[in-house]
Amino acid sequence: YEHQTFSQNGEDGILREILKRVKIEKGFFVEIGSGDGLENNTRLLLETGWKGVWIDGNEGCCSLASKVNKKFLENGKLKIRNSLVTAENGNQLMTELEVPQDIEVLSLDVDLNTYHVWEKLEETSAQVAIIEYNGFFPADSDWVAEYDASGWWDGGFNMGAALRPLEELSRKKGYRLIGCDLSGANAFFIREDLAE
Repeated sequence: YEHQTFSQNGEDGILREILKRVKIEKGFFVEIGSGDGLENNTRLLLETGWKGVWIDGNEGCCSLASKVNKKFLENGKLKIRNSLVTAENGNQLMTELEVPQDIEVLSLDVDLNTYHVWEKLEETSAQVAIIEYNGFFPADSDWVAEYDASGWWDGGFNMGAALRPLEELSRKKGYRLIGCDLSGANAFFIREDLAE
């Protein structure tokens, strides 16, 4: 089902198929690590009538995203926040940005600290979660990057977590792993009640 419209590795198509199967046509999304908005996992949702929030730690990316998506900012369909998201401030950002407690889609890609941010995120819960994982390590590895609240990905293998720790965390949070993209970059989780 991979298909690339605005996503990097065909996540658009995978997400579209998941949403079709659970009968979600429109809703609210949050993308943490949204980049410049030209290529991310929720831009297609925005273009097809969804509403949501993008958060990214790069000021230049947020500036470009604001220019490119000016109409969505003006009509209230999109909020963009320039902020480094950490395990400590993720919940506060959800509150400040008035993100609903229950949303349809969460996409999380903050490279180095992705695992730790998702672990502590409790202020909002999504029906579908797209979480970046570290495909460099075997899927059954227990490897998780050491947390560094002010750290950035150095371009090497030190980022996020292998698939197994994310799958274990997902079960604690009430999700089930349902698949990954073929490039080994994103894992897709769905809330346990919907997975049935």
